[in-house]
Amino acid sequence: MDFLQQDYLLISGGPEEKRRFLDLSCSLLVPGYYNTLLKYNRALKQRNLQIKHDLENSTNHRHLWNDILAKTGIFLMQVRCSLVEKLLEMARLRISQMVQTPIDLHIDYVPSVRRTDTESGFDAFVEKLKETQRREDIFRSTIVGPHRDGLHFLNSGEDMRAFSSQGQIRMAVLSMKLAVIDLMRIDQNAYPVLMFDDAFIEIDKRNTQMILDSLKDYNQCLFTSTSIPDIPFFSLLDETCLYAFPEGT
Repeated sequence: MDFLQQDYLLISGGPEEKRRFLDLSCSLLVPGYYNTLLKYNRALKQRNLQIKHDLENSTNHRHLWNDILAKTGIFLMQVRCSLVEKLLEMARLRISQMVQTPIDLHIDYVPSVRRTDTESGFDAFVEKLKETQRREDIFRSTIVGPHRDGLHFLNSGEDMRAFSSQGQIRMAVLSMKLAVIDLMRIDQNAYPVLMFDDAFIEIDKRNTQMILDSLKDYNQCLFTSTSIPDIPFFSLLDETCLYAFPEGT
């Protein structure tokens, strides 16, 4: 698992970044998710090609892909919804251990298909595909499904992109990614290699030290930076753990 300087895009970036994080997390933590995602993407690609073919040839066969798209899509959305709740719980636990970090984190997963009390998720998905055919003709592609779902990060009920500092955003993102690692450890007894590339920019020294102290059980953690951070975690390392590459060599 890597922790990068540009990770803040999970909150500050577009919906593609958020869906990519969801898919990576679900693939790591939920058996069958990755294969189902591949099936969904193949069906989505074929249905989009069918939409364009229908428009060019005055046919209407896109419905042939509705069932497989709905079957796989509903599974993906259910897994995402469940995992977001678990990740939020673990992330909030980590944030509660921080010092001077007022973040009341909440995450809203917004699926593009919502079922009613009288229909199943599958039926709701298929019905939504039927309802949006005219808009599909305009965009020449499928406009509902997991590939269009949203993920909103809130701090005390406010959108973090507009109402939170860069430090708060980075802390929230770091807590979310560490929550994935925490769940891997709890559910799978897995301790992946962790790679940090200037990941603690705009996070104060005390919180950085606290985060690093929590990673001591991991077999391997790799850190890259233009300088050694001035915190006890690094100053106490044996010199054999440090490597310098002067002048770009």
